[in-house]
Amino acid sequence: MEYTSPSPRLLIGIPKGRMEELILTKLNGSGFNFTKDASRSLVICDNEYGIDLLPLKSNDILTFVKNGVADYGIVGRDVLDEMQGQFKIIKEIPIGVCRMSVSGPPQLKLSQMRYLKIATKYPIQAKNVLKKLGMAGDVLTVNSSVEIAPLLKLSDCILDIIETGKTLEDNGLAELFCVNDIRSQLFYTTSQKKLPDLFTDALCINGA
Repeated sequence: MEYTSPSPRLLIGIPKGRMEELILTKLNGSGFNFTKDASRSLVICDNEYGIDLLPLKSNDILTFVKNGVADYGIVGRDVLDEMQGQFKIIKEIPIGVCRMSVSGPPQLKLSQMRYLKIATKYPIQAKNVLKKLGMAGDVLTVNSSVEIAPLLKLSDCILDIIETGKTLEDNGLAELFCVNDIRSQLFYTTSQKKLPDLFTDALCINGA
């Protein structure tokens, strides 16, 4: 069924999966009542506040917000940093906390490298890492299973987000240094619709 939202309602893109559950837990624990509407199965609705949540992949959230279909979006800082200021950040949200790090074989000594090949799905941030290190190098865009790149000698190391480090350990890699901490961001482009203060306050209660 085609999704339609009455003009007073707010449509907010949120990440599918684990982040979706964390966001719903926070909101429904703070006075909201978001439930799936059988007549609009694509969205999760709170009819009292007139807010609809649309679970999407992170890059799709950017597309929906950029084109004015969604009023607001929530994605990780790692995703927004690749967009180089195309969106306006309202607030940092302590949900889905992780870190962006350079990782590689434990024996790799970055200080001894003259030329560094980095595999990543974050090419803009990888170029910034090379600048920060003052090092020449090559950035190879790999969108899935990036951990395999150093193992097959495609790259010297990878730039990726880390939550527990288990995936690195399983592939015989180690975190070499942390670039920055990553948290979710509530953002928009041109929406004139105001979010209730309760919504932003609820998302910022107790980190997750």
